[in-house]
Amino acid sequence: MDIPCIQTENLVVGYTQKNQQKIIASGLHLRAKKGQLIALVGQNGVGKSTLLRTLCQLQKPLQGEVQIQGKNAAQYKLAELAQQLSVVLTEKLPPSNLTVWELVALGRQPYTNWIGQLTEQDQQAINQALIATDLIEIQHQKHYTLSDGQLQKALIARALAQETPLIVLDEPTTHLDLVHKLKLLKLLKNLCLHQGKCILFSTHDIEMALAICDELIVMTPNQVVQGSPEKLIESGVIANLFADADIQFDPENKKFNLTI
Repeated sequence: MDIPCIQTENLVVGYTQKNQQKIIASGLHLRAKKGQLIALVGQNGVGKSTLLRTLCQLQKPLQGEVQIQGKNAAQYKLAELAQQLSVVLTEKLPPSNLTVWELVALGRQPYTNWIGQLTEQDQQAINQALIATDLIEIQHQKHYTLSDGQLQKALIARALAQETPLIVLDEPTTHLDLVHKLKLLKLLKNLCLHQGKCILFSTHDIEMALAICDELIVMTPNQVVQGSPEKLIESGVIANLFADADIQFDPENKKFNLTI
């Protein structure tokens, strides 16, 4: 039996403020396997980013455990963890003159020597990431000249160059138009299908996630539920995601209808 790329055991996520714990979600038993594309969905402010940051070890869990490749994530050294997990967050890049190629090359940092010298293997990984994300033709372009869609692909390419089995992305489709959202999600799906990546991403594009993802993690103020789109629709979890009489879910067409 395959070891999950990531799983949680009785995980409690939140933060400490003025010496008091603020619990956002508790008792979480989540798991994601090789080749799976999984979306984390929920309303604004429900704690999706906090959950992702906890899974990525960017903040500590209040209780419980995150396991990556069957090992407690807290036991990894930073360099070891960077060879298992790559992260694409929503923060803006700091000002720089990096080209697309140089930006993607940053994904090789966990493997380079102390002066950051790139080997032939490193360069091959960078070029393969550029090919997979269809960025070869603009690899010498400065990253600050890119469109939002191109930059998002470049950040995914950086994660690919890192050669980790697990990739976590925080709202990668934000600021993209409908066409580029679809292209990006299809790229993520293909990476799972053809490279065996396990990809977990948060999104507000629930209808697209229902159409393309293997599983969803649905986060509400009262519960966190993981399952296939079919099971989550059948159980009513998706229909009850928004507590608003003007938003109704059509399970047959997997779409939300609005009363205006």
